[in-house]
Amino acid sequence: MGRGRKPEERSIVAGIRFKRAIEIFGKKRTTIVYDRRWIKIVDIWDEKTIRTWVKDGIPLSKLSKVAQFFRVPGHIFSDEKINENEFDKIIHESKFHLDNPDGDIPVKRPEEKDEYSIEQLLLDLKEFAAEWFRKGCPYGEIENNYKKFKLCFNDLEFIKDVEDDKIDLFLLGCSLHSGKNWAYWVKRNLKNDAIIKYLVQVMNDINYDRPRLRILYALQQFPQNQVLECLDGVVNPAAIQILEEYVVKKRVVEFILSQREIIPQKANQVLKELIHLWDEQISGFGLFGVAQSLISKLERIKVIDTSTSKDLLNISTKPGMHIPVVDFLMKAMSKPDPYERYWVYITLGLIGSDSAKALVEQGCNDEDEFARSGAERAMDIMNEKPDSKGGKNEKEE
Repeated sequence: MGRGRKPEERSIVAGIRFKRAIEIFGKKRTTIVYDRRWIKIVDIWDEKTIRTWVKDGIPLSKLSKVAQFFRVPGHIFSDEKINENEFDKIIHESKFHLDNPDGDIPVKRPEEKDEYSIEQLLLDLKEFAAEWFRKGCPYGEIENNYKKFKLCFNDLEFIKDVEDDKIDLFLLGCSLHSGKNWAYWVKRNLKNDAIIKYLVQVMNDINYDRPRLRILYALQQFPQNQVLECLDGVVNPAAIQILEEYVVKKRVVEFILSQREIIPQKANQVLKELIHLWDEQISGFGLFGVAQSLISKLERIKVIDTSTSKDLLNISTKPGMHIPVVDFLMKAMSKPDPYERYWVYITLGLIGSDSAKALVEQGCNDEDEFARSGAERAMDIMNEKPDSKGGKNEKEE
């Protein structure tokens, strides 16, 4: 009787990290097999194989291909010396670079785009930009049509030879709205006289927070005497104050940092873009939008008790830290010690947000009586607050 095939060596840790990398890239195990890059690089079409890799580990023969898809070295998936947070950081950075390619590295055009379709796209873009300019550059048309022309402002090689101020202005507006490659488009248009007037006009009209913050930083790159000359058309007193106090004085980063108290996720996203796209050095601010010292402090908490409960509550009030703390406590709900779970629920009750309340409600079904009493007390804490729905609304427009 012949011998069976020797089982292929696998990396269990790579399988676990593969599942996490898929989530960070915003994909699912059931759909990644249809991704064009995945098909080209890994060439695995079977969803069952993906599930097997997650459960039993990735075959070592496929590890380099999987890593290539996520644009990281192979050892990132298999090296157990790399901890969970370091792995997440590396994959997040890879995705960020994939979404925001460097200006001097041309983005490869989709293979299905033949020469005719590219020429037609340029023709459509030229006609659309001319009509958009004739209408007075309405922002609503950027909002409704920027996805149609995303190849144009994402693929810098594709557009580099196009010389048309109207196209430049339109694609600058698209990039500021989407957050893709906007540093390139601002720098490309520094000598375009219509840009400052257009950006000031948009500042006066739009209600989107992230594009507005990007526009403030973009205006800071132009001669400030020219910016001042365009303020006559601004009717919003608050906008005038921001332009005069922060743009003209080149303090826009300071203004964006201050906005983390009001719109933490959106301000943090723009700060990430400033670090990556503009090489801004922002003290205490990491690529993921929160001070790394706070993340480190959170990671150092190993036991949940009366003392660390206060620490967690304090950290949760810092800009950008509410969601990480609630996520941390959600994981801590599985701790075996009922004493710790008691303080997990109490802390969630003190935080009092909608997501914290949902977790406390789960805790009311805890199998341990003492831990369950913490969840019940947490519900009392939240119900005693003036706003029974919780002290913090996590939803942002």
